[in-house]
Amino acid sequence: IKYVNELAAMVKQAGMTPIAFNDGIEFANKMSASVGSTTYTFDRDIVVCYWSSGWPGYTPMSASNLASKGFKLINTHGDYYWVLGKGQCSASKASGFDVNTFQGSTISDPAGSMFCIWADYPGAETEESVISKTADTIAAFGKALPQIKKVETVESKTVTKNNVTVTAPGLTNLTV
Repeated sequence: IKYVNELAAMVKQAGMTPIAFNDGIEFANKMSASVGSTTYTFDRDIVVCYWSSGWPGYTPMSASNLASKGFKLINTHGDYYWVLGKGQCSASKASGFDVNTFQGSTISDPAGSMFCIWADYPGAETEESVISKTADTIAAFGKALPQIKKVETVESKTVTKNNVTVTAPGLTNLTV
């Protein structure tokens, strides 16, 4: 836990957001560990990609419990993975994705969702093959996501000053 928190601090110092898969954040419902007289607890700024509610002999904390402990969650539901050389989510299945339905629980306000391509067997297919085979699935997954913000059209404008010309959406002024 101390090491994970040190890495999270480095990521935050670089102006980014630390992200980790749920099986790296908690095990056996333990969110802290003591070393000597010091107790370490996972940094709640770590955004959790929740992919699995476990399997026989391994039961990570549920997505709803992690959320109740203050973690932001990204739905990376393992049943929708596209795994090289193994199970591959189809476009038909991806079209039924629900951003709020995590493995084992439901979250009403997730931080987001992510379609995952996992390379369990990296040599199983070429890069071109993966791109070709996943295009329809990724499109279906994307269409299943809620529309967060209506797409607005912003008119481009061109401004020229001192022989410098810039064209950009929403441009109002140019300082040279």
